[in-house]
Amino acid sequence: MAERANSTDLDRRRWLKTSGATLLAGAAGVAVYDPIFAAIAAHRAAWLRLEGKAWRADTIDAERRGINLTDADTEIHRDADAREERASRAFIATPPTTAQGVRAMITHYLRHADEFESAELTRDMLATLIKSPALAG
Repeated sequence: MAERANSTDLDRRRWLKTSGATLLAGAAGVAVYDPIFAAIAAHRAAWLRLEGKAWRADTIDAERRGINLTDADTEIHRDADAREERASRAFIATPPTTAQGVRAMITHYLRHADEFESAELTRDMLATLIKSPALAG
């Protein structure tokens, strides 16, 4: 019976790891879901895709390296850029629900400060943060 319980526990941990979901212990020891962790994971994945395969099609970088871009290269870059933009907007619009989520949002934002360089995005992120129930007092 203990073996089955361990198997279930491992399956639960595997799901949490792959889904980008994070459950945190609440005040009464109850698991609390914070959606900001999934938004961070989605943005991180979109950013890595843009920097990875799709970055090759960056027009200015390609010209510097003497690469002739195909229409397919350009389309891959456009698609990855659009996905990253959507993930970025979703991240900025997701209010964290826990103190750990607030810290994670700020940390992720600072790691990508060059990408989030506009004052509008900073203002939007701060407006989202102020809505966090973790900051209610």
